[in-house]
Amino acid sequence: MDGTIMDLRERVVAAVKTEGMSRRAAAKRFGVSYSAAIEWVKLDEETGSVAPRKVG
Repeated sequence: MDGTIMDLRERVVAAVKTEGMSRRAAAKRFGVSYSAAIEWVKLDEETGSVAPRKVG
């Protein structure tokens, strides 16, 4: 996956986890959808990574 995309996911998750931002505020700050921010934080909590899950 493109490093820029991973960096964006990591910054959104960091804003939520370390800065205490809401998922909605982090999504707005970084220009992503609210549902993406929710999914990325959930993915990080479940797997310890923001890398996308495997398909199939």
